Order: sequence, then structure tokens, then C-alpha cells
Amino acid sequence: MSEILPPRLDKPFLSSLQLSAPESHYAFSCVSEAETSAIHIFNQSGDKDMVAKGNIVASRVLGCLLHVLDERPTGLTDTVVTTIRHELFNDTKWATPDRNTLIYEVGAAYRDHLLRAFRESTAAVRPPTPEHPSRASFDKLDKKWREDLIASSVNYDTSRSKTLARDGYRCKLTMAWKDSSCIEVQELSQMAIESRTGRGPVQVCHIVNESLTQRAKGTGKPKFLRILEMFGMKDVAETLASANGVHSLTNLLCLGQALHTLFDKLDIWFEPTNTKHEYTVHTAYDIAEVYAHWQDTVVFSVFPHRYETFRNADLPLPDPKLLVLHGICARVAQMSGAIRYFDEIDRDMKALKVLASDGSTSTTFLQSILAPYED
Repeated sequence: MSEILPPRLDKPFLSSLQLSAPESHYAFSCVSEAETSAIHIFNQSGDKDMVAKGNIVASRVLGCLLHVLDERPTGLTDTVVTTIRHELFNDTKWATPDRNTLIYEVGAAYRDHLLRAFRESTAAVRPPTPEHPSRASFDKLDKKWREDLIASSVNYDTSRSKTLARDGYRCKLTMAWKDSSCIEVQELSQMAIESRTGRGPVQVCHIVNESLTQRAKGTGKPKFLRILEMFGMKDVAETLASANGVHSLTNLLCLGQALHTLFDKLDIWFEPTNTKHEYTVHTAYDIAEVYAHWQDTVVFSVFPHRYETFRNADLPLPDPKLLVLHGICARVAQMSGAIRYFDEIDRDMKALKVLASDGSTSTTFLQSILAPYED
């Protein structure tokens, strides 16, 4: 597992990165100059200047994106990489007298509408699905599985059942078995005993966070989907934009409860190997040693076809494009310091009930916090 240390705000960071592609050097130098300018303002104004902080992080998001793309990440075709680089960093885009302002605006857009789409949802937390273990026999449960797996509708509940079945009721990272399922099915309980990987709370996790659904209910298409289309991922955008598309099995996987939280916060991510549906595990700087018992690689596959139910079921695996983009955004968020910036914004959003001296909510404060996340 690799680790990434977040940079300091008061010192230049992008100048420490090396790029090999000559066509990227000019754009990268422009972004580096914008970072230096924002740091100078930040050092003069102090730690409370959120505009300066935002500009530093925005410029670093662009610089780190360029750095990651320069490495030609596995899982993205050369065409997609070239398209992204052209959209973000073509030389004519920066040929403007007010170049730094443009860089901050573009970087903020990708920070708030690309990276944020893969981070913890700001929507209302979904209540846990009630579970009532009954220790049913496997034959009885197999009938229920048949009903769940052939369901044609796509919503959270049906997709959750299918994802659990597809992933074998196990966390894909620790291979721990879902405790309530083991209580319900004696055969799963026996498998858990034989595997010696333990049992615990296993949850169904979204790759693109569920708040995309709420944002899509407004007027116009969410900026995240427009970014996907611009990046040459129109098919992925169309799936997510469809009715309940965010609950498609291609956007879901099973993780333990604690890992679900870390995945949502971009503290863990997966990067593809040369083997189809196999990924290496990567972590943020402060959690790798604590969770050293995790597997170093994850393989996504459908639960063994030992039962007739699974042979005929349509159980697509997590979309490699989404996992690759999640991994890129996690790396960029960690490298650029966007994670800490998001944490600070989230703390401010939780303080939205702060009252003005006259007892009313401060409208100006609300607008200043929410503005970056409005489409």
C-alpha cells in the first residue's frame, strides 16, 4: 500500500513535481505560478483567509491532475488521457491577462464538482436497512435470492440485495463476512468459520456518492456529469444520469463499515493492475500502518457460480472507469490538500445554525459556504 503526505499551505508544492510530457510544461508552469501567487497572499493575510486557501488548493488540484495524467494511469486509454489534458491544459486557455484568476476558477470547479462527487455525501444520511435474522434454511433463502436477483427495477433496496449477493456477502478488502447474513444462513456461517476471515458489519458502498441524485433533481445537468462527458466518458455519465442510475451495480461494492467511511472520504482507493478487475489498494498518509492487515490487492468477481441462481443473474461488476476516476480523484485530493480543505468546509457547513446577533441565521455566511457546491 502506498501513502501520500498532504502539503503545507504556506510553501510551494507543485515545483517539487516532475513531468515528462513536453506538451504539459507550459500549462504546468502557469499553474505553478498561480499557486505561488496565492501562497504569497495567504502568508500575508493569515490562516483565516478562506479565499486564499481555496485558490492555493484550486491551483494544486490542476497541477496534481496534470501530474497524475502524466503518469498515464492504468485503466484510462491514451485517447481519454489526451482529451482530459486538452480540456484542462491547452495553451490557448491560459493566454489571458488575468490568467491566475482563470486558473483558480477552473481548479475550483474540478475540486468542487469532480473530486467532491467521489467524496462523502453531503445529502441526508440513509437510515440503515432493517434486518431481521430468522436463521432460515438455505433452501428458503435461495428462493428469496431468486426474487431479489431477477428484480427488474433499479433502486437502492434491490441494488443493495444484488450487490451483496454478487460480492458474496463479504467485504472486498478484508474478506470479512456480513454478520447478519451469516446469522440468517447457516451455510454462509460455515463458510465464514472455514475461511477464518471473521464476521462483521458489511455495507454496500457507492463509488460516485449518492448526493448526485439529489443534485440531479434541480434544473440542468449536474456539473459532474458534464465533466464526465467532456472527459470522453459519455456512457458512464448516461448510466449515472438514468433513473436511479447512481444505484446501478456498476457504481456499488461491498465494504466493511469502517472501510466504507474511509472510501467515502477518499482515504482509501483502488488502482487497476494489468489483470482484469484486479486492483491494488492505496491509502492516505495516516491510516496505512493502522490497517496493515488489509489485503494489498482486491479482485472483483461474481460470487462463485455454485448455485443455479447466480448463473442466470445479471450482476455487473463495479465499472473500471469509475474506480479509476475515483482513484485519480483520491490521489489528487490527497496530494493537493483538498481533503483538509473539504474537512474545513464541512465543519463550517455543520455550523450553519450559527445565529447572527439579532437571532436570525446569517444569510451571508450560508451563501459563502454553500456557493462552491451549487450547480
